[in-house]
Amino acid sequence: MRSSEEKYLDGTYAAHHPSWHASDSPWKARQVLKALSRTKISPLSIAEVGCGAGGVLAALQPQFAASTFDGYDISPQAIRLAQHSGIKFHCQDFTRIERSFDLVLLLDVVEHVEDCFGFLSTIRERTEHVIVHFPLDMSAYGILRGTPMCARHADGHLHYFCKDTALATLQDCGYSIVDWFYTPKQELVTGFKNSISHFVRRAVYGVSPDFTVLALGCYGLLVTAKSARAH
Repeated sequence: MRSSEEKYLDGTYAAHHPSWHASDSPWKARQVLKALSRTKISPLSIAEVGCGAGGVLAALQPQFAASTFDGYDISPQAIRLAQHSGIKFHCQDFTRIERSFDLVLLLDVVEHVEDCFGFLSTIRERTEHVIVHFPLDMSAYGILRGTPMCARHADGHLHYFCKDTALATLQDCGYSIVDWFYTPKQELVTGFKNSISHFVRRAVYGVSPDFTVLALGCYGLLVTAKSARAH
């Protein structure tokens, strides 16, 4: 049976996503900076697991001149693209190394990992804090449109989250939730038709964020959590 990791190793994922979503990196970096500002966390060592082409770390680097940056990805195709000065990139499985960091970033990664509970539990022992971004594929509108299966076939998602299941997954793996907020993933989608739906989402979100996210979707969840090492 084909392993869920093979597509990231043999070039299948790279063939469908040759830039490794590099255009999303500035947006993701802004969400991370927002999380760090809200929590007052100032990490001196930062690792991104599933770093892809390394754009998020490159965007964060100027804001943390005294910090070290390491990017990890199991895909050789991704690491070949990750060429940014002052950042160390490793084509390795982070769960099999013996290093630790002040902060680990998991941005749109957990949903791709077959054993996401074992993955998160291992990372918990190697960092003080994690920042995790979950795409919230589970919304009423998304289910009607077939979003979870589309995300499975197009993007390799194996797990599908709403806010409550995302937070519960981290807690079940031994993390303490420090902070969380919704992220407007609709900002990454362009086009006139989409701009109309985005306007509707923003208007309803201003009245009831939870209802908007659960009903209409197209949001993510950014969670800052404290690991066992920080207790």
